[in-house]
Amino acid sequence: MVVAGDVRDTTGRLLLRAGQEVTERALRVLRMWGVAEVDVEGAGAARALPAADTGDEASARVRDHVDRLFQHADGDHAFVAELKKVALRRLARRRGTAWPA
Repeated sequence: MVVAGDVRDTTGRLLLRAGQEVTERALRVLRMWGVAEVDVEGAGAARALPAADTGDEASARVRDHVDRLFQHADGDHAFVAELKKVALRRLARRRGTAWPA
């Protein structure tokens, strides 16, 4: 897909320029900024972006990956526990997976 017009967030920040290809990276950026649909060339109307993977399986993969990253850290330490929460949220966001706040 190619964007038909500039895509901006609610504050007017430019996220994608007209004519730019909608790549996986672009989709992650758009989801992160809350953009649900964009005008694409040849579509005639705004087209909904592919939904983020919100299934339990995707969440389990994110948790498993972060658990492996922190396997040698003391999970009872307050700083490590908070760092792990941040890592879970960031990885989930990068993968387009819904994650509790």
